[in-house]
Amino acid sequence: IRELNGKIEMLTTQSQGLTKENRRLTGEVADLRRDTREKAQQCKGLESSHAHVTDRLNAKTEELAQSKEEVSALTSKIAALERDVRAHEAAAAAAAAAEKAASQAAVTEATQRESLEAAQRQYAMDMARIRQKEGDLVSENAFLKEELTQLRSVVGSKTEQLDKQAVCIDAQRNQISELQTLRDQLKKELAAANESFAKQSDEMHAAAKAQSRKLQEFSDKEAEWTAEDKRLTDEIRRLTDAMEGESIQLRAAHEEAECLKEKLTKANQETMKAREQLEHQTQRMERMQKEVDQITSQVDSSTITPQEAVHMQNKYKSEVTRIVRENPNCIPIRCMRADDCNPVYPLLEKKKFAAPKDMTLSRFNEHIRQKLKLTPDEPLSVYVETSMPLPPSEVLDEIHQLCKGVDGFLHLKYSHVSDNAR
Repeated sequence: IRELNGKIEMLTTQSQGLTKENRRLTGEVADLRRDTREKAQQCKGLESSHAHVTDRLNAKTEELAQSKEEVSALTSKIAALERDVRAHEAAAAAAAAAEKAASQAAVTEATQRESLEAAQRQYAMDMARIRQKEGDLVSENAFLKEELTQLRSVVGSKTEQLDKQAVCIDAQRNQISELQTLRDQLKKELAAANESFAKQSDEMHAAAKAQSRKLQEFSDKEAEWTAEDKRLTDEIRRLTDAMEGESIQLRAAHEEAECLKEKLTKANQETMKAREQLEHQTQRMERMQKEVDQITSQVDSSTITPQEAVHMQNKYKSEVTRIVRENPNCIPIRCMRADDCNPVYPLLEKKKFAAPKDMTLSRFNEHIRQKLKLTPDEPLSVYVETSMPLPPSEVLDEIHQLCKGVDGFLHLKYSHVSDNAR
């Protein structure tokens, strides 16, 4: 029981270690998944920032187009103003030429001054109007020049702003290209991380499956050891109860011994007699066992009459009754070598057994293997010759109830050929 408890503790420790290893691998998988989610979030953030920068770039491009349209409108307006200025200058030149021609006409027509006074007065009035108009044109020309200067300054400032915006747009385009490069690099890293994660996940799944198989094997072994431990515990409990009963009787005997020493002496004498009777009974059982084995060997090696067979059957029945009476928790078994068994396999020295009722067929098979002193690589199959193949986990008590002979024995055969192959 201590060995089983030690093995159970060792298996429990190994199971705890495997559980810790599984938890560690689960934590690593969670970390990898978290890193993958973070990389995906970074990629999404970069994509959103790229979309935002692209929208801003499109807006700046539209603003630049509008500014260009405004500049073209201002340029056309400046050209119209310059044409107006040139027209005013031409009109002023024409007025100056007309004045010069008028002065020459005045010199040449001095003789006609009297006749042309009215015309001169009219001409003077016309010249006054022309000069006034010329002054208006000069003032308007100065105003247009000033407006042209202002427009040129506005165009210069707009041009500077457009140049700055172009520089900003170039910088944003460079930043966008860098972000695209970073996004491609992150995508590559994410793909590599996904591949690594898939490989690690496959390895961890394989390790988890192997650990699950080992845990299942440990669980099966633990179940077998638990059953064995339970059987041993029941046996120990039974022996403990018997020992407690004996201790109660012993305490009663001690109490009686304190007051009646003579009865104690008689009890000791009776005990010695009982021991002698027990030794005598043991010797008698050994002699009976030898006789039964001898008779069995004779029956196996010779032909007997029906009367002798009935006599042997009755004898076996009485022997089965005695075995069951002396061992109520056991069943009688006769195990012999099969006819198709390899002759290398030896014969059993003892062919009759009293096996516990809860013993399985596989454990009885191991018991026969130990009796035959076989190596682990030598096959051995214990079976009921007149029955269908039975599972190794079948209990001998159930097999005895189904397949026992008319004499009360459970007749088993052993061979190197498996029951299923047969």
